[in-house]
Amino acid sequence: MPNYQLDRKDTRSILSILFIAVIIRAVYFMDFARTAVFNILPYSDSSYYFNWARDIAAGDILGGSRVFMKWPLYGYFLAGLFRIFGSSIAVVYALQFMLGALTCVLVYFIGKIMFNRAVGFIAALFYLSYGLFLYYEGTLIYTALSLFLNCLLFLYFLHISRTRGRAGFFWAGIFSGLCALAQANIILFAPLAALWVLRQRRADFSAGLYAMLLFFAGLSAVLGITACRNYIVEKDAALVTGHVGINFYLGNNPEATGLFYNPEYIAPDQEGMSKDARIIAELNAGRRLKTSQVSNFWLSKSFAFIKSDPRAFIGLMLKKVAYLFVPFEANHDTEYYLIKDKVRALRLVSPDLRYILPFFIVGAFLGLKQFRKNALIYIALAALSLSIVAFFVCTRYRIMLVPFMAVLAALAINSIWEAAVKKKYPAAALLCVSVVLVYALLSYSGKAYPRANNYVRYRGAIQMASFYEVENDRAAALRELKQAALLNPGGRLLLLSLGNLYYNSGDYAAAEDNFRKAVRLFPLYADAYYNLGLMYNRQGRFKEASEALEELVRLDPMDAAAHFELGRAYRFAGQPRQAAKEFALAVKYIGAGRKAEIEQIRAESAGL
Repeated sequence: MPNYQLDRKDTRSILSILFIAVIIRAVYFMDFARTAVFNILPYSDSSYYFNWARDIAAGDILGGSRVFMKWPLYGYFLAGLFRIFGSSIAVVYALQFMLGALTCVLVYFIGKIMFNRAVGFIAALFYLSYGLFLYYEGTLIYTALSLFLNCLLFLYFLHISRTRGRAGFFWAGIFSGLCALAQANIILFAPLAALWVLRQRRADFSAGLYAMLLFFAGLSAVLGITACRNYIVEKDAALVTGHVGINFYLGNNPEATGLFYNPEYIAPDQEGMSKDARIIAELNAGRRLKTSQVSNFWLSKSFAFIKSDPRAFIGLMLKKVAYLFVPFEANHDTEYYLIKDKVRALRLVSPDLRYILPFFIVGAFLGLKQFRKNALIYIALAALSLSIVAFFVCTRYRIMLVPFMAVLAALAINSIWEAAVKKKYPAAALLCVSVVLVYALLSYSGKAYPRANNYVRYRGAIQMASFYEVENDRAAALRELKQAALLNPGGRLLLLSLGNLYYNSGDYAAAEDNFRKAVRLFPLYADAYYNLGLMYNRQGRFKEASEALEELVRLDPMDAAAHFELGRAYRFAGQPRQAAKEFALAVKYIGAGRKAEIEQIRAESAGL
């Protein structure tokens, strides 16, 4: 039976884990606060969540006028913090570092309950040694929250496996739904875990059926809230989010590599990706589409690829499985590469899984001796792995496996130690040799693994240029863009960034040249049309502004900023009726929480 009792040794272990976790995070925070990434880089997923959470905190309770395109629980979690503490990202980071420290303790409990106290403590040390946990706790991304909730859910399933009441299944469903709203890949694990609990209880068919109905009732109650919200705002039947289709396409298309990669016609950031996916889908359909229809368009493109070339698809899936167990990281968050050499704490911990994976693989074989007792951890690993390889492998997804990998890695070390203590030296030596051989094999296979490639460096240079421009250091911004041009001279983000830089420097001819080149090479590039229209409005070239902005609202009719600028172009061109219509559309589509912007629009439209 699992050991749930706490004693003084447990208290000492927990306090030691918390002490180490807090010290490492405090050191990390001191250096991280001095980096450019701390204040959130433009065109990043952190920026997307920050702006969305501010809208919610300011009064847009429904969180927009379309189906969710990002994980809602984290957006509302951030919004709640903003309501309490103001829009202080330092407070958010501090709270997420606290969540990370508490997650270390949860990993300790998982190891202790499933095996013993020593396994739990070693597992927590493994967790503390992995540097990417620190990095994600210092971003406005859902990862830290999701890791904490997933570990807590795992412990809850362990808890109800030793109780007899049925209400636990309902609350497990509720809890699973909340975890899915933070990151939906847990959704495959939850029902399998509920079935495992029934097997542990040796429930008969009728009792098991009733328990599963309670579980799905709880799950449906939570997911039903988001489904109802999505229907209210867009009259669309979407369960949680509408980005499943484009994400599936990015991992399953003729150009897919098995890792995260955006083709040039799809923006790399969450907001731009959603916009580009919709524009392309609607252009192909020849009509406006609901978010679920956009998602289905990209799913159909992926299924067409799978059907036309099943051999390539199977090879791609095998490559993804291999990438799951390569020690090096497929981290597409460019912020990480901008800070990894500037934060001392990241030098104290491992930047990848090179030390955890060999012990994990050996521990996974050792754990099979008592598979029925340990099955839940294998269910978690299998379910989460399947949810990853169905899309693509990246650090942000694979990191969800690491707490469970750490537990089995700790089992391997504990087994070596116990064999040595019991003087079973041949067994201890065999385990050590196995770990060394697996380490060597993984290191050799990792030589062919793509590292921080030109694509990642290109995005990093673009983001740093944006940061320097905000800081009015245009020389540094231009230097970064020249580096980006060496990596991808015709990139649309590069052309847009150069246009912005030249415009802000007063070189309007060069700015116009880059914006026009961007729309010529990428005729569906909404941001380039907007910047052209904005520049023309500022220059008093209202006819040209209206032409660019009319094309933009044709591509993206719910872009509030585009309608506002188009309204201004019409107003100054002497077309008050058209201007009033555009201002009304701007108010309609802007977030309800952006009261200052709404007042600005109404001020512009006054007197028309």
